[in-house]
Amino acid sequence: MTSKSKTGLFALGFYTVAALFIIIAFASPYWLVTDGKLKNPKFVKIGLWEVCFNGFEEVHHWYDTVFKGCWWIFEEEYYIIHDILLPGFFIATQFFFTIATCCVLISMFMTYMYMKKDKDDDNYVTLLVTLGTVLVIGGFAGLISVVTFGARGDGRDWMPNWEHNDLGWAFALGVIGILFLFPAGILFLIEARVQKYKKLHNMQSREPSSHTMHERKIGFSVLFLLSAWKTLCQYSRKVSLAWQGLYRGDLAPEAEGRSSPIAGAASAADASEVADESASVPVLPRHDA
Repeated sequence: MTSKSKTGLFALGFYTVAALFIIIAFASPYWLVTDGKLKNPKFVKIGLWEVCFNGFEEVHHWYDTVFKGCWWIFEEEYYIIHDILLPGFFIATQFFFTIATCCVLISMFMTYMYMKKDKDDDNYVTLLVTLGTVLVIGGFAGLISVVTFGARGDGRDWMPNWEHNDLGWAFALGVIGILFLFPAGILFLIEARVQKYKKLHNMQSREPSSHTMHERKIGFSVLFLLSAWKTLCQYSRKVSLAWQGLYRGDLAPEAEGRSSPIAGAASAADASEVADESASVPVLPRHDA
């Protein structure tokens, strides 16, 4: 058995109790019993599949047959009282409680698989969902069964001496077992949801690490190309501005208080021409009056 979470262990506990009680209730003839206050009660006890009489006679049809002892409820000798022995509500009780018991038996195999499977198994979550769903379905079917029998089982229109008939301990076990199916199934569904999200989280955490180097290379290449393109655009703009300044002759200086090389060269040429002209002009002597 692999290690299980607390949720899974609680689900197993609820399921174990539910399965034990439901199977006992399914097989026991103590759903309805006489209270023991009568000395010779005609009716003794009845379960889903067995009934016990003590000198019971069908008074409506005046048959000569007297029923004594415990027999299977579908025994051939009981065919003449099937309309009394098997009313509609009791057939419904048998049907729905049988569905609940079948769900419990099917869940036994799935519970065994759950205890053996590892959490990393591909079918682990599917198994939990199926197990939880089957248990919840069995719970609803069993709930219909016990509610129906609890409402009509000790009524005055069924077994003789109805005022001395009580719901038995097997019925009580069936009720407890059915109620325990709901938390068992719900906890298995919760465990399935938790394991599903854990698997998704693990998959998301593993995928980036397997492609990190490749993604980094692509990212660096894109950043390098973008940076080179930006630099090229800036350089092209500067060159374009410089050529426009050369053709127009009004290239602005790059910084305040600093003249351009072309303007400086023009100023130096003008100054040298003025100096040459002043040197070539003769200086006349000054005569004082």
